[in-house]
Amino acid sequence: MNEPVVVLAAGKGTRMQSSLPKVLHPVCGKPMISYVLDVAETVSGNDIIVVVPKENDQIKDIVGNSVAYAVQDEPVGTADALLSARQLLTGHKNVVVMSADVPLVSAELISLLISTHKETDACLTLITADVEDPNGLGRIIRKSDRSISKVVEHDDASVEELAISEINAGIYIFDTSWLWDVLPKVPKSKSGEVYLTSLVEYGSVDNKPIAAVKADNEYEVLGINNQVQLSVAEGCMREEINRTFMLNGVTISDPKSVYIDSDVVIGSGTIINPNTHILGKSKIAARSEIGPNTVIKNVVIGNECKIESSYLSDSNVDNGVSVGPFSNIRANTLLASNVRVGNFVEIKNSRVSENTRILHHSYIGDAAIGKNVNIGAGSITCNFDGSRKNHTEIGDSAFIGSSTMMIAPVKIGIAAKTGAGSVITTDVPDGVSVMGVPARITKRIKEE
Repeated sequence: MNEPVVVLAAGKGTRMQSSLPKVLHPVCGKPMISYVLDVAETVSGNDIIVVVPKENDQIKDIVGNSVAYAVQDEPVGTADALLSARQLLTGHKNVVVMSADVPLVSAELISLLISTHKETDACLTLITADVEDPNGLGRIIRKSDRSISKVVEHDDASVEELAISEINAGIYIFDTSWLWDVLPKVPKSKSGEVYLTSLVEYGSVDNKPIAAVKADNEYEVLGINNQVQLSVAEGCMREEINRTFMLNGVTISDPKSVYIDSDVVIGSGTIINPNTHILGKSKIAARSEIGPNTVIKNVVIGNECKIESSYLSDSNVDNGVSVGPFSNIRANTLLASNVRVGNFVEIKNSRVSENTRILHHSYIGDAAIGKNVNIGAGSITCNFDGSRKNHTEIGDSAFIGSSTMMIAPVKIGIAAKTGAGSVITTDVPDGVSVMGVPARITKRIKEE
């Protein structure tokens, strides 16, 4: 297919009532423009031009260098925006034009638009849709033979025209040999802007063939102009994401209470319980159970894990791990296979090795914990000395008694034990027991 695509992203989006550029508002975890660019890539390869406003750093930071940019100096309408990209389209027979605020559009619909355009040899082909509430949208005006004669903007429409439910989706493909001749002639509207919709009437008056493709689903061409429409798009996409996972073997008993971002990967046989959020680029392998009341953000989770009523972010969880309820696994944490983290445990920037248990009311920060370790209730790695974070190391098979305070930097040796309530201020050798405040090696252990 490989037709160049111009993505219009220069509008102010004032109705969003937000300092964030409209096209960067997220839908299921990704900026809405990212969805449009994903579709554009499927039909154009890498021949994508994004039209941006003069103040465009935020957009460029998100979109990156995989596209070309054209700058619309003043936001004076879609026709002017397309003209700003003209120099980058030399030598192309056709050009697809999409709005960056239509995140639900599919590659299949754009492919149909392109094939219809080529089959009909049209000067322009546009996408339309029948909608339940056309308020504020341009109406499609058809002749008696059902061909399109023009698009009338809502503010310019008569009473009869306002009753029409077929609207212009704002997605086109143009024959450039006709487009570049006509586009500079488009007059200003009452608002002082110049619109691509005017080109439809130009083509009709000149008896040029105009083709159209009607979307099956009005939400596929939903343009987002305010926060209400953003929430509608979010709901539509979330419903489709959940449906796709369920059709691929993921159990979601209450889809309306489950929020899954678009880049998430979940293996078959996994159960997602109610009121669960799986966000960012999280990956969950097969046969795990997540939730209820759980947030997973940018976490990789292995097979057969159970995460209940907890918050996990930017971490890795290996096979057979259980977490929760009511625990917080923070950034840069690795929970190795068969680790058990119980209730009211916080872990950050730590490695917890295989078969270790941290079951109650503990804080583990900036630590490396060995295999088969037991961390008793209320134990804390005291990692912050007031100016910097310090490291704690606990060897394999160590036993940390309840309410042990480990004053980092400190190392507790292999198979060492600490008594309940101990304060560890110095390294503990392998195979000994310590207790007290500060902790000392006990005579009884020495005698053994």
